[in-house]
Amino acid sequence: LQRHPRHLAVLQKVASMSNWGQPAAPGRARGVALHESFGSVVAQVAEVSVRADNSIQVHRVWCTIDCGTPVNPQLIVQQLESGIVFGLSAALYGQIDIVNGQVQASNFHDQAGATRLEPHAAGMLAALTRVTEWVWITGNHDETLPPTIGGTVLDELPVGGIVLRHIAQPGESRAELSGHFHPKLRLTVRGRALARPCAVIGRDAAGGERMILPAFGALTGGMDAGAREILDALQPARSIDAVLPAGRKLAQFPLWRAAA
Repeated sequence: LQRHPRHLAVLQKVASMSNWGQPAAPGRARGVALHESFGSVVAQVAEVSVRADNSIQVHRVWCTIDCGTPVNPQLIVQQLESGIVFGLSAALYGQIDIVNGQVQASNFHDQAGATRLEPHAAGMLAALTRVTEWVWITGNHDETLPPTIGGTVLDELPVGGIVLRHIAQPGESRAELSGHFHPKLRLTVRGRALARPCAVIGRDAAGGERMILPAFGALTGGMDAGAREILDALQPARSIDAVLPAGRKLAQFPLWRAAA
């Protein structure tokens, strides 16, 4: 790699991060990968072990990248984290069964997902649900949960005059908080295209408000805040705005207005 200084630099960096020169913990092993794509150089180290049932457990992944001059470091982190999760999902859990020429799998509907929590994480969650009044608001991806998870599973929950649900319900007259759509506001600022997670608020003629919440996870994607599906979900409304933080203030961007 002497003729490839960028590759050497990221490899040395990830080796330092992962303490590559020292033995792994008993029963564990490490592997390293180096790759260049679209002008970026990425190196990763994974620390893994094999369970008693011969399944693979990934304990930790270290990653470093040389992508040139970063414009938005947080987005780079999100891309790398989501790429790692995507790759692990494909390597460890991805399976497509075809019966009589038809794919049997469907996206996201994995009711057994909760059973694959790490034992320590599952134990912490069980402890929390035992000592608190814990309510799961079901969504389109997790309509049922195993009893071991704890808590109460509800389609919606009214709290203090506000109804909490996964998907906004057209025609709702009460104040409402929902999710599902993962709205993003897309703007062009000084010639640059930007996309940011945002809330979308619908206000009716009586002053009532309903909000679709943003999603900030690395794998959540995002629907355009002005998409017809979002606007329809908040009807009837007098106005619909995208809202996102700008410093210590909230900036509002009109998305839709009722005809005069």
